[in-house]
Amino acid sequence: MTAALTLTDITVTYPDGGRTLTALDNISLEVQPGETIAVVGPSGSGKSSLLAVAGLLLTPNSGRIEIAGEDVTQLSRSAASQVRLAQLGLVFQQSNLISSLTAREQLEMAARLRGEKGRAVRQRADELLDAVGLADAAGRRPHQLSGGQRQRVGIARALMNDPTLLLVDEPTSALDHERGQDIIRLITRVTDDRGIGTVVVTHDMGVLEHAKRLLTLEDGQLSHSYAGGHGG
Repeated sequence: MTAALTLTDITVTYPDGGRTLTALDNISLEVQPGETIAVVGPSGSGKSSLLAVAGLLLTPNSGRIEIAGEDVTQLSRSAASQVRLAQLGLVFQQSNLISSLTAREQLEMAARLRGEKGRAVRQRADELLDAVGLADAAGRRPHQLSGGQRQRVGIARALMNDPTLLLVDEPTSALDHERGQDIIRLITRVTDDRGIGTVVVTHDMGVLEHAKRLLTLEDGQLSHSYAGGHGG
């Protein structure tokens, strides 16, 4: 089985005054289809850099990035954007919904960025909203949705282009515990159902009971601290 994501010997450094800060220190990671991996660690540990590298938003100083077996390490900005549209689903800490668009239109917009339009796009948007429990909210705008509902729309939008890899940044940070757990269960369920490789960056240790693997990132070093969770 081809891994959804393979990172090999990734190093990322930043200038910091007169010295160099190492955000990621020669780390390697493989994520299989249908697998949810949670990455935890303190602020400044390198979690954001890890997600940016995997999302082709940041080119590492060294190392190799593969999406579904394809080397995408040194793509141009335009080519990286095309890979994101075709193969990656990004779920941000804030839902980043467009205030003037309905829930359905948020999803349709994601498809239009790939040049798709027509009845099939609307049908797929409605199917995804139903899959995340928002079939009755397709016509609502963000201000008419709760925080948890907005996050669900963000997840559905990320799934609109049938991604190989789902990258999720702090999905529970703005939610209470119960709604946060609902979101994590949703993410692991769609990961399993759709055979997506998923990486969730989080401070929320409640993810433990749902992720298949928990990795700890600290001082740019990645360690496998837990394995064998439910994953769905």
